[in-house]
Amino acid sequence: MNLRTFKKLLLILFTIVLSFSFIACKEKEDDDKKYTVEDLTTTYTDELKLTASYQGKDFLSQGIGKVTLLRAVDGDTAHFLDEAGNTIKIRFLAINTPESTGQIAAWGKKASVFTKNKLVNATEIIIEAEKIDTPAEADTTGERYLAYVWYRPQAGDDLRLLNLEIVEQCFSYYTGSVEVNKYGKTFQEAFINVYKTKLRKALFNYF
Repeated sequence: MNLRTFKKLLLILFTIVLSFSFIACKEKEDDDKKYTVEDLTTTYTDELKLTASYQGKDFLSQGIGKVTLLRAVDGDTAHFLDEAGNTIKIRFLAINTPESTGQIAAWGKKASVFTKNKLVNATEIIIEAEKIDTPAEADTTGERYLAYVWYRPQAGDDLRLLNLEIVEQCFSYYTGSVEVNKYGKTFQEAFINVYKTKLRKALFNYF
C-alpha cells in the first residue's frame, strides 16, 4: 500500500467516525427534548434570594463559592469545577429526584433533563453548604458534598435556588428538616403547596 492510498483510507475512516459521533450527539439532543416538560409556577423560588456573600469565597474551605458546571449527572447530582480547578461532586440538599441512571423511575429522565438544562444554560452558578464560613463536609460516601445550588439564568437576573425549583416543579418532595435546613420552612411550604395540585401524579406515586 502506497502512502497516498493509506492517507485516503485514513480520511475515510476519520469521516466515518465523525459521522457516527454527530449522529450520537443528535440522538442525545433529540432524547433530551423528548423528556422536557412544561414549567410550572415557581412562586417560592421567585421570591427567595441568596443573602450570603460568595464573592472571593471558596466552597471547600468556606462553604460557599462560585463554580462552573463540569457534568450534570441526574436530577439531584452534578459535578462542578471551583475557581482553583478542584472537581466538586454535589448531591443537592433537601431533595431526592427519581432515578434516571441504572433503574429508571417515573419522571426520572424528565427531572434529569430539567436540571441539566438549567445548569448548562446558566450564566453563573453558586454552591452553598448548610453552614457557611466553615469547611464543607462530605456526605456519608466521602466523595460528595451536600449543597444548595443557585444559578443565574441570564446576566442581570437574580440567582435562583435550583433545589427549591425542583420541588416546585414536582420532581421531588422535601427530604430535609425545618429545624435543620436554613431554607427548611420555605421548602416545606413549597412542597405542601405543590402536592395539593396532584400534578405529575406519577412522581408522587413513586414516592
